[in-house]
This record gives sequence, C-alpha cells and structure tokens, in this order.
Amino acid sequence: VPIGAGDVRLSLASLVCAGSGGAVALLLTMLASCVAVLVWGRATGKADRRTQIPLGPVLVAGAAIGMATSLLATA
Repeated sequence: VPIGAGDVRLSLASLVCAGSGGAVALLLTMLASCVAVLVWGRATGKADRRTQIPLGPVLVAGAAIGMATSLLATA
C-alpha cells in the first residue's frame, strides 16, 4: 500500500497545526522531503521503483521543516 490511513491522518494533523498561513509551505516541504528521499535512494543505489519507503518519518521531517519555516517567517 503506497499511502496508508496513518499517513493521511498525520498529514491532516500537520496541516491543522500549521494553520492557513503555513499550509502551503508545509505541503511544499513535505513534497520536497519525499522527493529528497527518492533522489537519495536512487543516487545511492539502495532504492528503485519497487522499493517501499516508509512515508511517516518523511512526513514528520517535512512537517517539522514546514512549521519551523512558518514560525521564522512570522517572527
């Protein structure tokens, strides 16, 4: 299963915590962190199209980066 119900709930909870101002930044950083993991896996040769990568840790990292940049932007 590529994306489970837990991943969806984690994404929604992160968006609710980010608020309306940080929602776009949070989505972009989550997308960027997913792409970064895929690029890293491909560059090191440890991943290909069939490799399953847990999405939860990547979502948490993206949420942390997105919330931090959102807080820095408002300061």
